[in-house]
Amino acid sequence: RDSATLRMVPVGASCCLFVLATLASSEAKVAESPSCGYDSTLEEADLHYQKGLNLTDKGELDNARVEFEKAVALNSEFSDAYYQLGVVLMHKGDFPNAEPMFESAITFNDRVPQYHSMLGVCTVQQNKLDKAFDAFSRTTELQPQDPWAHYNLGLVLQKQKRYGPAEESFLEAVTLHGGDKRFHQHLAEVLEANGKLKRALLYYENLLKFDPQDTYAQTRSASIRMQLEQANHE
Repeated sequence: RDSATLRMVPVGASCCLFVLATLASSEAKVAESPSCGYDSTLEEADLHYQKGLNLTDKGELDNARVEFEKAVALNSEFSDAYYQLGVVLMHKGDFPNAEPMFESAITFNDRVPQYHSMLGVCTVQQNKLDKAFDAFSRTTELQPQDPWAHYNLGLVLQKQKRYGPAEESFLEAVTLHGGDKRFHQHLAEVLEANGKLKRALLYYENLLKFDPQDTYAQTRSASIRMQLEQANHE
């Protein structure tokens, strides 16, 4: 079963795989907006951006999109406005058009981890796994202490069947934050896929500590114990 679910508000029916931080709102000002002191054009761009954030908070995404578009029209290097445009488009399930918005944000500011994370989610939804790998790898470089960044990278690697690197990513997530059962589940799954059954069993058993009634963990644990017993009798 696949329990990798969004930690953020779902952006569409197909967005059920990856875990990120909070969606666009006043909390999601991932970088400072441009200084309003340069000239009236930049000041006007910033005003449209702030209006867009307020509208996003109210759930008026179509109107918010208009304001963010006005902001980037006035300031073509407004990275936050491109980011918020991308988020609005993702909310509507428009991943192909959201992708270049996140790329534009990154072009003008490569140091914001959320830009890369959202590009990763956006490209995963389009099955562009190599591009998603690059995006989530960059996120872990910028936020090495964020367990969710490692988890997202691990999910891409797991989908690519690159179980060794996926194991490293999930182990890092568990090390940084051992309190989320999804980290343990996916680590157990890639360990099992790599034939590391004894270690996999430990993490499936961890799932049962979170929830003793977890039938998935019970089934996998029983299967691995059977395999280990058979191996001992051979």
